Amino acid sequence: MARLNLTLGEVRDVIGDGAIFGHSGFVCKSVMSLDRAGHDDLSFVKSQKYVQAAKKSRAGALLVPEALGGTDARQLVLSDPVAGLGKLLHWISEKQCVATPGVHHAAQIAESATLGENVAIGRIQVLLGELADMKRELRELREANQEVKG
Repeated sequence: MARLNLTLGEVRDVIGDGAIFGHSGFVCKSVMSLDRAGHDDLSFVKSQKYVQAAKKSRAGALLVPEALGGTDARQLVLSDPVAGLGKLLHWISEKQCVATPGVHHAAQIAESATLGENVAIGRIQVLLGELADMKRELRELREANQEVKG
């Protein structure tokens, strides 16, 4: 299960494609498979092979290759639902990997360690002086690389 909490309109914006059939303000709480989806979940139909399963699904919204009849689910029609799902899952993974800056009270940090601005130190981390500097440099390189890709 992938946590989402986006409206169907926002899902379309993340994917960058698609036509919505139904209420674009419907909030999709998570991404689930057709057989496990509930009334507030988003699922997807890869091809015609899965249309019957989609019609039986309790999913509140679907990514589909063409508009489906016989279902109450809101639909986002995409030329390639699998690629659209991939973009959405990539977006979710990027959002979930953002660490909140700060130092957990159980972290052990050497007095000689120099911490950069906005670092995130987890509860099980032990930082020695040189290691903290290396981590800061690696994070700065990673951020610079993301800015170049962005």
